[in-house]
Amino acid sequence: GTPYADQVIAGGGRPRYTYVLVDHRSLPPGLRLNPATGLISGTPRVSGTYAFTVEVTDSTTSAPQTATQALSITVAS
Repeated sequence: GTPYADQVIAGGGRPRYTYVLVDHRSLPPGLRLNPATGLISGTPRVSGTYAFTVEVTDSTTSAPQTATQALSITVAS
């Protein structure tokens, strides 16, 4: 029942980045990823450890650069 917020930060490439979850169902229920800012926020509803992968793409128009990172969030009851 405690609000959560954390930022996924990308570097290099050409800013304006786009963030997406590789598996859209992998964040804890109640949290969401903002695709424009990389902010993961909300109020988690179910305890457990949730593994997920975030993919970030830069704004290079001719050959966009993409990177992925495996992350996890543990929600305690």
